[in-house]
Amino acid sequence: MLTRAESLSASTRGAWVLLKKTCVLHNPYTPNCHLLLARQTESIMFSSAKGIAAVILFGCALVCFAQRPPSWVYSTYLGGTGSGTITAAIRDPAGNIYVAGTTTSPDFPTTAGVYEPAYPGPTGYNVVFVSKFSAAGSLVWSTFLGPGSYQFGIASAVQVDSNENVYVAGIFQGPGFPTSAGLPTGGSVFVVKLNSTGSQLVYGATMGPNSTDSSPKLVLDSLAAAFVTGSGPAGDCCNGKTGIIGPLGGIDDFWVAKINSAGTAIPWSVEMGGSGEDEANGLAIDSENKLYITGFTESPDFPRTAGALNQPGGARTPIVKLDPSRPPSSSLVYSAIAGNPGHNSNNFISGESIAVDQSGNAYVGTWTYNIGLFTSPWAFQTEAPTAPNAYVFELNRPGSLMLNGTYLGGGNLDYVGQVSVDAGGNTYVTGSTYSWNFLTTAYGNPTPLDSVSQAYYVKLNPQFAAVSSVVFGATGEAENYDGFAAAPDGTGGLWVAGDAGSQFPTTPDAYQPAYQGNDDGYLLHTDFAGLCPSGGEGVEICAISADNTLSERIHFISQGGNVEAATNIALAVDGMSAYSLHAAQFDTWLPVAPGTHLATVVVEDASGTQHEDQQQFSVAASSVCPLNPVNPSLTLCSPLNAAVIKGPLTIQVQANDAVPPTALQLYVDGNLQTIVKGQNGSYTYTLRLTPGIHSVVVQGVDSGGNFLATTAVARVVQ
Repeated sequence: MLTRAESLSASTRGAWVLLKKTCVLHNPYTPNCHLLLARQTESIMFSSAKGIAAVILFGCALVCFAQRPPSWVYSTYLGGTGSGTITAAIRDPAGNIYVAGTTTSPDFPTTAGVYEPAYPGPTGYNVVFVSKFSAAGSLVWSTFLGPGSYQFGIASAVQVDSNENVYVAGIFQGPGFPTSAGLPTGGSVFVVKLNSTGSQLVYGATMGPNSTDSSPKLVLDSLAAAFVTGSGPAGDCCNGKTGIIGPLGGIDDFWVAKINSAGTAIPWSVEMGGSGEDEANGLAIDSENKLYITGFTESPDFPRTAGALNQPGGARTPIVKLDPSRPPSSSLVYSAIAGNPGHNSNNFISGESIAVDQSGNAYVGTWTYNIGLFTSPWAFQTEAPTAPNAYVFELNRPGSLMLNGTYLGGGNLDYVGQVSVDAGGNTYVTGSTYSWNFLTTAYGNPTPLDSVSQAYYVKLNPQFAAVSSVVFGATGEAENYDGFAAAPDGTGGLWVAGDAGSQFPTTPDAYQPAYQGNDDGYLLHTDFAGLCPSGGEGVEICAISADNTLSERIHFISQGGNVEAATNIALAVDGMSAYSLHAAQFDTWLPVAPGTHLATVVVEDASGTQHEDQQQFSVAASSVCPLNPVNPSLTLCSPLNAAVIKGPLTIQVQANDAVPPTALQLYVDGNLQTIVKGQNGSYTYTLRLTPGIHSVVVQGVDSGGNFLATTAVARVVQ
């Protein structure tokens, strides 16, 4: 079992999570919060995670878009002159979007006739808000909710029932949050119900006096009863009749409580845990009104059921299914634990979000230090470049087997905000990344400053190949972007929400087109329409173009027609495999040798059916190496892709890195050839190869702990 420091658990992990949440909410008493978070992230997360995974991402798309991506149907800011963020979102069957969050802005937009139109203050205090937008993006109503607080607070869940009544849950520390008769008062976890116009409080409760160690989640059953989670010391919930599952008694246990549809009582509640730390971070409900919970456990005796997944480790992710129609203490359907199948030195994995499909399969979003987790054959990212990463997996209906799994991430922290699944079995993941090399398929990859977060959203098809992976954020300024909430639109698109800086691109019909404060909330709708019109079952090369200043640096864009069926897309130049992704599209830059070339793109689906497109292009010679502008990065200046080499092959590598690696590993055709030492970021080595096509890979770790790699493919002739 790992020590608490090694697994990043208990007080260390809790401190980081609380710091993350506090920074998200921009506590007015920590003005340098994002810098503090970056330093805390570096000291906590990378002190034990300098190992590298032998994985090459075969290039990094790099287009810093000042304009919004063409697949964005709608995008708007939501905020005032203070700071704020959206941390929860839900869509109703009519297409309306409901968002909740926290703001310090007295001029945050509210509407007439709502429950609380005026900012309660005092100035600089955090206040919860909830807003309703139409399917087209117009503001229907918006209200504050409760008093202000100088302490930590978050609106972490929002739901809507069939009558468009709105439910919000979160954490509020301080007195005065609205409650109603028959429900608990005095706790840290709040739950409120507003009527369909946002004008009246139907009910309110505060429960779990010390349940502040995870963000509460909320779901509704088919009768509009509300279920809410919390995490705190044993006995922290809820109604004096709470059922118990497990020994309890650790640093934290988690609980689930039901508020009846009338909002007058808590008829059912259960507390679960072992002798260590146990937290609930995600909650979902299926069509049979069964509950699914994920989170984090350090308890060696966390309760589990026979036949369920039970992987070893000291810092693991539980997946629990409960039946609230049973008595609380006997409501456990299954308890599975995802941990460390590969016996990695750092087995930390924490569940952050969970969703369930129509078949009862559970989809879990985590962040992890483990680089040896299960990935499925068509996973978008089969290996972790470094740790920590986001990791998403699908668990079967009995809770016994992982069906799919993929990493999402790059060379720095990658955090999961929310996981969702649609009726077609497509999985949507939103979150935040500090990685300069987060793997994308479309619209490039902005180049942020070090330790500046960007937002991402990824759509995975049923085989966990990527339909699309997009990162957006500041381009050249220290502005943080986060993706916390997501809601599928019912037609294959997605609503995404979080907080953004001054460079967030809005649409002409945006409710709030301009940036107002020190980070505003944002709301965007993407339809994943794609990079180019490529209908039917085929594939299309959308564009091949040279960099304006580096003629040997070529931009390739391609997309398959049936994006939700594609499992792989690959680019060959003159018959040499240059780029490949388990995805339906790619948008990447590659250095290519001068001359006239033939590009061939092949897309494949799960049945093995392939479609092909070809396009001829020419590359002009350049006097300088087509250096990758991502910092940090490596560029193979020789050989360039599609080069024809006669005689000895001279390997020339240039690093774009303030602290370049002292040496690089050189692989040819998958075999380690030598260690190449460098000077000031330049590396040279000469070798002889047999005639034929050869792949060259160089990789190394710079003095900042960043894993760097690049590849090229070339032909050697007599």
